[in-house]
This record gives sequence, structure tokens and C-alpha cells, in this order.
Amino acid sequence: MKNLLRKISRKSLAGATALAGFGLGAAALAQVSLSTDVNLPVNSPEWKEHFAVDYIFERPTVPAVPLQDAVRYEATYSGRAAGFDIGRIKMVADIGSEAYKIDYRIEQKGVARWFSQTETDSLSVGTLQDGKLTSLFYQKLEKEDDGHQYVELVRNGSDNRFSLWSDPQYDLYWPVPQSHAAGTVDPIGAQIMMGFTDTPEGKDPCDRVLKIYDGKRRWDMTISRDGGNDLRSRDGYTGPAIRCTIRQKRVAGFKPEKIAESMPDGHVYLAAVPEELRTANFAYVPVRMEGDYGIINARLEAQDIRITGPDGQSYRLGE
Repeated sequence: MKNLLRKISRKSLAGATALAGFGLGAAALAQVSLSTDVNLPVNSPEWKEHFAVDYIFERPTVPAVPLQDAVRYEATYSGRAAGFDIGRIKMVADIGSEAYKIDYRIEQKGVARWFSQTETDSLSVGTLQDGKLTSLFYQKLEKEDDGHQYVELVRNGSDNRFSLWSDPQYDLYWPVPQSHAAGTVDPIGAQIMMGFTDTPEGKDPCDRVLKIYDGKRRWDMTISRDGGNDLRSRDGYTGPAIRCTIRQKRVAGFKPEKIAESMPDGHVYLAAVPEELRTANFAYVPVRMEGDYGIINARLEAQDIRITGPDGQSYRLGE
């Protein structure tokens, strides 16, 4: 039971996702093994045929994007699994007419602290044009007990290649070729595509397919309509919401035997943004996410939802 709860708490707190460093040193020049008998020099032409990322050995800077007209969304998501408190996610998203920036912090709480001590800070920065989201920068800083994993992923111009900085260095054993990285977003940018942006006239807000890539693994998230609900919550959002089904599929970067394994399905509930704050890039917000892990249900529920317009006027959603 302890091991199951630890596994569930980490997966559910990552969202239906997903999340300071030192020089990499000589270890960054090691060769990568695709199998027991194939070795590729990092960043070589042979490497580029199998991987959509090139290692970089200096930590990149966060790109500046125009956010002067941005609407800000702030919420704390409370996580529970098998009736236990497992942690919190704090999200702050600035969404403008041309760009976005998301800060995402995960903290394990309650029973999850019995099994591990994990904190994760993530950042996603990108552009928005005609409803299309392009991830420019993804950062994940994860600390667990005495270890850590730092990752920064940068899109290289307009092509489908990326630069990857990590500490300790990511071990990339299973290929994600450049063709698989086309049209992808990072796990935190996917939060916006999952529900924030508006949809063309006549198209359901749940009708989306997200191609997600974190520099190591590539998977698909398909979202479809599953009815509507009036949510009632003592501590979270209360009001009308659209219920969407989430189905995930591994595509590349996973062990071959894992590709065929099914990933847990889940649901996300979207609430409409008030008309006075609604924009083409900010039309819905996720107020609840949940999924089943065997016989145990894990849930993330939004609390303290605040939306602030460019003029500084704030609105609390669901009160």
C-alpha cells in the first residue's frame, strides 16, 4: 500500500502531465547506447538521426516574450488519493495575445511525505498565434530526498530540433527522432492547450490532441467530450463545468516493452472564463483533474481561483 500511494501521489501531482544547476563536466561527452551493440557519439550526425535534441553544456537563459496585455490565472490544486492528502500544485499562468508564461510548483504533503520528500518547480514559456501554441522553453527543477534532477529544454528557432541542458545528464537510450518532435508542446505548456485556449466556432472545447515532448519522452494526449456537470465542492470550485475524457498513449523515448502498455485514462473539468475577461487565448480553465490507478482514484481540485485582467481587476471563480 505504501509503495502504491507513493507512485500514485507522484503521478497525480504531476497533473494529467506534467514539471539552480551546476556544470555537467566531462560526463556530458559520454556516448549513448541505443542497444547493447550500438553506440552513438553525442551530437554527431548519427545522433541527430535518432534524437530531436542536442546536448548543450551551458545553462540557457529564459526567453523574453510580450506579456503586457496578459490575463493572469492563479490557482492552488489540492491533491488526494485513496482519501489521503498527497500534496498541492500552485499554478500561475500569464496568457497574452501573443505569448504565455506558466509557473508550476508541486509540493508533496500529508501522507505522501511518509514515503518521499519531493518538490518540483516548472516553467514554460512560448508563443500564441491564431490559436497555435509553440513551446520555446521548458524548465523542470525536481528535488527528492537527497537527489535532484534539473532539465531545461529550448526550441531551436522554427525547426523541430531542441537543445537540452540537464543535471545530472539525462540518459537517452530510446530514440525520439525529429519527425516525432514536430508540433509538440512541453508538459506544462500542454496545460494551456488542454483547456485555456478557445476553439473554432462549431468545435467542442474538449476536441484536442496534444503531442507532448519533455526532451526525453514523447506521448500523445487525446481529449474528448464526456458530458457536462455542475460541480459541488466544499473547498474547491462550485459551478458549471465541461467534463472531458483524457486518453494517453506512449509514442517514443520509452522502453520498447513500455510502449505497448496502456497509460491511465482520466478526466479534466473545464470552467468557462467570465465574459468580461474572456479572450481567444483564455476561454476555459481546468478546475478538476482525476484518474483511476487500479482501485484507487486520484484527484486534483482547484482552490482559490483568481483571474486578473490587464487593468489589474481581479475575479474569483466559483464563489
